[in-house]
Amino acid sequence: MTKIEFLDRLRTALTGEIPDAEVENNIKFYDDYIGTSYDKTQEEVMDQLGDSRLIAKTIVEAYQISHAPLYNSTRHERTYKDVHTTDDNAYEDQKSSRDDEPNNYRRSYNFPMYSTLSWYQKLLLIIVVITFISLLVVIGGILLRLFFSIGIPMLIIYMVYKIISNSMKR
Repeated sequence: MTKIEFLDRLRTALTGEIPDAEVENNIKFYDDYIGTSYDKTQEEVMDQLGDSRLIAKTIVEAYQISHAPLYNSTRHERTYKDVHTTDDNAYEDQKSSRDDEPNNYRRSYNFPMYSTLSWYQKLLLIIVVITFISLLVVIGGILLRLFFSIGIPMLIIYMVYKIISNSMKR
């Protein structure tokens, strides 16, 4: 396999799985890596690297782990050809058949269910939230009492005043 074929397969496997900027960064890295080996030929370097699709899978998984809250896991549906399979067209056939399928999957957002807070920090957070809600209820109750004890009588007095002032004008 030539350097160009290796990079093309890597680009094909990464495209659509991670952002385009990340694809280009990885292609540039491997292009530089293959080209800067002084004591080995390009073929020897590529033999040491291995299958480009396996490298792409590793890159995608690393990206998914490092960007877990932001990474949309439904984009990672495309499967990779087994490393031991020798039929190079099998992957391309599978890829093209999946690209033709309509997107029937439901879009969802992944929220991490784990937390880095310790148990006492969680307890303190719960106490703060309960205290805040209690404070809102108490202040709301005081405001409602003031409205019903002062606001409604003042409203009634104002309405009576308007009725009397309108009847005197006639």
